[in-house]
Amino acid sequence: MSEYDVLRVRVGRKPVTVVELDLDYCGNVYGMAPCAAQLGVTGDAKCYNTFKTCQDRGNFEKRVKTYRLTTQVAPPVGEQVFPCIESVSMAPTKLEMKGLSLRASVSITCQDFPYHDRGLDPYAKDRPEPQGTFFGKLKKRNPYVVNRPMRILSSYIGDDGKVYGETHHYLIDSISGPDSNGRVTIKARDGLSLADENKAQAPRQSSGKLTADVPADAVVLPMYPPGIINEYPDSGIVRIGDEVLTYSGKNQNSLTGVQRGQFKTEAVEHSADDKVQLCLQYEKADACDLIAEWLRDYAGVDTSFIDLDGWREENRTWLGLVKLSGLITEPTGVNKLIEEVQESTGTVVWWDERAKLIRFKVLQVPLATSPPKEISDRNNILKGSVKLAEKEQDRVTRVSLFYHLTRQWDGVKEGNFSALHVSVNSDAESEFAYNEEKERKVLSRWLSVEAVAGDIANRLLARFENPNKEVTFRVDAKDAEINTGDMLDLTARMTPNDDGSDGSIRVLVTERKEVKTGSHFEYTGYQIGTPGVLARVFAPDDCPDWADATPEQRAMYLWFTDDEGKIDGEYVGGVLA
Repeated sequence: MSEYDVLRVRVGRKPVTVVELDLDYCGNVYGMAPCAAQLGVTGDAKCYNTFKTCQDRGNFEKRVKTYRLTTQVAPPVGEQVFPCIESVSMAPTKLEMKGLSLRASVSITCQDFPYHDRGLDPYAKDRPEPQGTFFGKLKKRNPYVVNRPMRILSSYIGDDGKVYGETHHYLIDSISGPDSNGRVTIKARDGLSLADENKAQAPRQSSGKLTADVPADAVVLPMYPPGIINEYPDSGIVRIGDEVLTYSGKNQNSLTGVQRGQFKTEAVEHSADDKVQLCLQYEKADACDLIAEWLRDYAGVDTSFIDLDGWREENRTWLGLVKLSGLITEPTGVNKLIEEVQESTGTVVWWDERAKLIRFKVLQVPLATSPPKEISDRNNILKGSVKLAEKEQDRVTRVSLFYHLTRQWDGVKEGNFSALHVSVNSDAESEFAYNEEKERKVLSRWLSVEAVAGDIANRLLARFENPNKEVTFRVDAKDAEINTGDMLDLTARMTPNDDGSDGSIRVLVTERKEVKTGSHFEYTGYQIGTPGVLARVFAPDDCPDWADATPEQRAMYLWFTDDEGKIDGEYVGGVLA
């Protein structure tokens, strides 16, 4: 057990918040090789070992310097920290059932203060008496702070005076101030924010244009500006206007081996200066690999944020038979593409600020080997903190899933699909139940197989056929081992069974936030309901035969059958049950 875990369950624990900023710093010493800066030649004063003040940028050796800020007036021992934090406001990641998770963000308010420059200026002794304030000088010398790492340690002070904490990871968005009252605001966001549409698109905007008019039968596309041909791979797919073309080669200034009017488009004439947009095509790809590629190659997300092996294991377990194909003919926001894949596969993606990872999860029945955690208002939940809200707006009685996009160049629109699967809960629409139709439409450019489309539609219908509940509750820090993305079986007085006894609901934890520093945590969960079965695994050796299996086991696992689709002599409606 870590010292942090020991402290968080101790009566009389002393909470403290520490913020760490990682800013760029030069590892060289002014005027010493390889640094060629020289007083009176490259500058009238020495630099401050930052890129902004560097006098020999060709030899700038980028390293990291960490600045530590704290809320504690009496700072922890053994470290250089600045006790200047007035408040910390953290909006954690929140999973969304119908789209990409809401971004985690942080706003920190600090009070600026006069500072003697020790720890900021490596050559302070060589200068006149220092003046100015800590943040005033820090900002002036370090203007390039966007996307630099920042950490928040929700911590406790141990008996040895040192800090032991739970670390939350973010990227700096801005440092503003000091204002007229000396206040400075530091804002940061999570690593998944790099996928925002105004920052990341796939494919990227292409810069190539036609040098001259080309007829409808041209098989060579001359392009400019000079050298732009290097932006295009040796073979690929491009779009000009409403025509999609393929090419098999290129020379110094042109795409060659061009095939006209591909993907059900028409070969037409094009004019000089028309843009030649590179397209992206995917064939039978896994959802996890698509999302990872877009984040890594188009949003610039650090590969260390993506546990691709873990993603692939999750994908293999639940989506092994689901392969995605599609053509993207114009720059599209990475976040939009990820949302499309999520809706087409029943997955969620979010930033885990404590693990410094982007998580990938399939919404599915838990394996028997990994049952949900159990929590109740009798044991773990703080008294009176449970709140339930029915999400009537999410309820549906039918799901219409459009698939097999034929006019791929014209966008994701209903009229551009050649196939439609409709799943209906007729009981829910009857006069004995809701007596109305509530439709959810899903337009998937990625699906083309009826069986998979039907499974996806049935799965969505099962999940949202009744008003699911959103539950919030609070626990003491000693019980705060629940994470965003966890499945819980929650038992409470407010979730009774038909006979009035305390019942349980299965929820996916969509949000975790600290509401009382170092003491209380609040969780939000969304009732999963019956997610349906898109993909299952074969029953393990210790599972009973089909005849003796429980309904839950039958819903979770696959059993082998004979050639007639029988299990122990019983027809079960197909080759696999």
